[in-house]
Amino acid sequence: MGGSSASNAMIYIRGHAQNYDDWAALGNKGWGYAQMFPFFKRSENQQRAADTFHGTSGPLHVQDINLKNKLCRVFVEAAKEAGHAENLDFNAGEQEGVGFFQLTQKDGRRCSTAAAYLREAELLDNLTVISSAHVTQLNFDTANKRIVGLSYDWQAQIIEMKAKREVIVCGGAINSPQLLMLSGIGEWAELEKHGITVKHELPGVGKNLQDPLDIMLVQKSLKAESYGLGLKNLFTHLPYNLYQYMIKKTRLFCLQR
Repeated sequence: MGGSSASNAMIYIRGHAQNYDDWAALGNKGWGYAQMFPFFKRSENQQRAADTFHGTSGPLHVQDINLKNKLCRVFVEAAKEAGHAENLDFNAGEQEGVGFFQLTQKDGRRCSTAAAYLREAELLDNLTVISSAHVTQLNFDTANKRIVGLSYDWQAQIIEMKAKREVIVCGGAINSPQLLMLSGIGEWAELEKHGITVKHELPGVGKNLQDPLDIMLVQKSLKAESYGLGLKNLFTHLPYNLYQYMIKKTRLFCLQR
């Protein structure tokens, strides 16, 4: 549960304001940064305290890195010496510069979207989680041009689910447009090419995917000080980190008691 937030590097980064404004300018009403910012702030529980850019009442815990690797500290200092500006908060209006990211963690433990939102909602009567299910199509009311439900594959059987109010598609940058197109929503020429009946022509679906580049520089080190997975690091870091985790976990348990 939690999608990529359950397996990624936990970096808390909202993205550049201009990207959101560009999406809004393309016709996506409500996706401008000014419209999105209150939701970022409301969702956040910032370790540093609330300010103009951050909130503390949300379920998503955000904190500074507990243990900064020696090589990371050296890298940041070297960048500053080379003339790059130091940035202490990449989510406070200016993203350019060098510094340490904040992480979606609480007391050093991962705070995924499932931990932040789903765990607390599990007790609600109006929530049902169906795992190992694959949505195959959105069901369309052609006359009113509305999505009225969906069909999904679960345990080798196709099950149809009707919606009383709305269907929210949140399958990610790949699966969401794929599902729309399989359901007959997309560019006419593209759907026809694959033998899919067009139910609503919507140019742009499945187009213009953009992914920020991440450049990695690999350097061989004679000392076991990096995050690399090797025998030296395994025996050096694993026992210490496991010890730190168990000590903190025990301390939190005692405080809760």
